[in-house]
Amino acid sequence: MTTFFLGALLLGALPAAAQPIQPDTTMTRRPHSLKLGGQTSSSGLLPTLSYESQLRPRLSVQASAGYSARATRHAYNVRLTSTGVTSDSYTQQQNRLTAGAQLRYYFQGQKPALLGWYAGAGLAGVYSHARVRPDSAAAIVRSQVQLQPQLRAGRQWAVGPRFLLDTFLGFDLVQYADYAFVAQPRRHLDLNPVFGLQAGYRW
Repeated sequence: MTTFFLGALLLGALPAAAQPIQPDTTMTRRPHSLKLGGQTSSSGLLPTLSYESQLRPRLSVQASAGYSARATRHAYNVRLTSTGVTSDSYTQQQNRLTAGAQLRYYFQGQKPALLGWYAGAGLAGVYSHARVRPDSAAAIVRSQVQLQPQLRAGRQWAVGPRFLLDTFLGFDLVQYADYAFVAQPRRHLDLNPVFGLQAGYRW
């Protein structure tokens, strides 16, 4: 949750230096943008690539894809020996691939296309592959596919006539699963706070 509040502060503080610009008369009738950046996720930082296209004066659709890989090491106390409880440890490797679509509504219709404050809602498909390797047992491999509803609020800032900066925060509805050393993983749903930043080009 600390990340969410830090994101809110940054979103409000970003560019006081960004000056309003006049509409670019050279833009096509249906503007587009391509953006590269990252966002927080349930498994850490997720690098993302996004393409956005205007549907109507205040409405746009955005398609995004992301990929991340990380390895973490954990310790726990489970083994009972003649001298008591013995510590053990394991390594977890996780790969995550996402692809999704989002519908965005822009509140400031007088601004150039794909700029200003917006609210968005979407759905992402997430493929996760996890490998848990205990130091004293065989590795456990699990994979899952899930759909995550998304809510977003943010602003796209003009950086010159063509470049933009997209800052946003929101929530993902995430299904968590604990795969470590259990035959049937424990699952629960949670709202995961998200903060993201992308830089892009409009045409």
